Amino acid sequence: MVLAENGEEAVSRVTHQYAELDAVLMDCQMPIMDGYDATRAIRAMEGSGSRLPIIALTAAAVTGERERCIAAGMDDFLTKPVDVAALRATMRRWVPAGEGADYPTGADRADGAAPGVDSDVLDSARLDELLDLDPGDPTLLLRFIGRFGSNARHTLEEMRCAHQDGTAYELGRLAHALKGSAANLGAHRLADRCREIELLGDEGGVPGQAVIDRLAVEVDTAATALEAFAAELAAAEG
Repeated sequence: MVLAENGEEAVSRVTHQYAELDAVLMDCQMPIMDGYDATRAIRAMEGSGSRLPIIALTAAAVTGERERCIAAGMDDFLTKPVDVAALRATMRRWVPAGEGADYPTGADRADGAAPGVDSDVLDSARLDELLDLDPGDPTLLLRFIGRFGSNARHTLEEMRCAHQDGTAYELGRLAHALKGSAANLGAHRLADRCREIELLGDEGGVPGQAVIDRLAVEVDTAATALEAFAAELAAAEG
């Protein structure tokens, strides 16, 4: 499995490791270059006889989003938070049997259950699903968690600026992005808080300062809980 931090890096990795890859899971909302432009760049460099399956991952489950992904050159479409069963079925559809991973189920995992978590902050069932992505090897999940805290705090600072400027649309857009990241890692309380701000932004409203202050607390609480979970998981593996 190969990971990229942004769309530009994704294009570079695909270009240099094309023959080693079975499919690409393309996050549509990436920095530097988004998933749509990254997909167009990959399609442009492919030869006439080759086509690497590219599956969209997007938090924007809105009318026309699937069509936008297909128009950019993607082959399929999954929404965040990603459902592991849906991901497994999609990969089976695009990667021929015998290639790549065998997409095991939770029943195949010898001892992959998530360590104890604070259920008020994190959804242990969701973390179990993510451990199912690569049974026996939590490296991918640990990397996701490792990025979450800094990314969430960066988004929070952008939200503070949007709140100060009174730009409801931008605040809602940022809340939507943070909601997707939080929900994907089972940080359900933070995701719920972001959804409230997102819905208000969609209506052209800007929340009071107290709401942003509570959001900051939720970001720190979720990041701390995930980091503690990751430490316990890494210790159990070590």
